[in-house]
Amino acid sequence: MRLKVIWFLTLLAVLGMMIMIFLFSREDADRSSDKSSAVTEYIVETAERVIPALTSKESMISRDSLETLVRKCAHFLEYALLSFFLNLHFLAGQALWLREGLAGGKVIKRSAAAILVSFLYALTDEFHQFFVPGRAARLADVGIDSLGALFGLLLFLTLSSQKGKMWMTYYRYRERI
Repeated sequence: MRLKVIWFLTLLAVLGMMIMIFLFSREDADRSSDKSSAVTEYIVETAERVIPALTSKESMISRDSLETLVRKCAHFLEYALLSFFLNLHFLAGQALWLREGLAGGKVIKRSAAAILVSFLYALTDEFHQFFVPGRAARLADVGIDSLGALFGLLLFLTLSSQKGKMWMTYYRYRERI
């Protein structure tokens, strides 16, 4: 029962991330730009408070360049989270299959499936943006999204291997008692 709940919760996380990406992508250019500008302004104001030397004209990068960076980082992080949640969901599914006596998938297959789903969703996301007023479909964004998905996979593998090491150490120690 517990595995089914975990599987369902990870499915909700994946679907929630996909819905969030879709909702951000359906915003017209003006609304999207307003959000990016607000985040950029917050970053600039915070940086100026922390490092007063940033207020000089020579040391600041242009706000347009910073806003572009904010947009690309948002693409990257959205797909990093999507990939991370997909990996969790696929791992929960594998655990369910193993419990039911079915063959489980290998890590490489789960990882490849998460990257593939993320990549295909990035393609459909950019296709969708083609029809949104003021927005454009860019293959460069698909590349950034895919790099984000790869980062999410690497983060997942790193965290899951660390947790695995922790549990192995715990069980080895427990056996000695």
